[in-house]
Amino acid sequence: MRLITNYDKKNHRALIQKLILSSEKIIICSGWMKKQGLLKLLPSLKETIKKNNASITFFTNEKHTEPEAIELLRGILQINHTLISKNKKTLHSKIYYF
Repeated sequence: MRLITNYDKKNHRALIQKLILSSEKIIICSGWMKKQGLLKLLPSLKETIKKNNASITFFTNEKHTEPEAIELLRGILQINHTLISKNKKTLHSKIYYF
């Protein structure tokens, strides 16, 4: 297990992209998802699908995930996206499994 932070000058996106590119199984749990952030990860996700035949799953909150992000994920058959219902408890953790 590795904890990733944004406490120094680097942000965690570069490490997440590197891990995506080297993985065959990816699970991302993040309650909040925005189109802008997803667009930054999509090239790495698409490349690892093509190169590694990766299995990719996202878990996000229905009420905190931008509709545009939902549509982007829906457009990629190899990505499984599970929305946590508005009627359930809110997913607040950020967990990345590679």
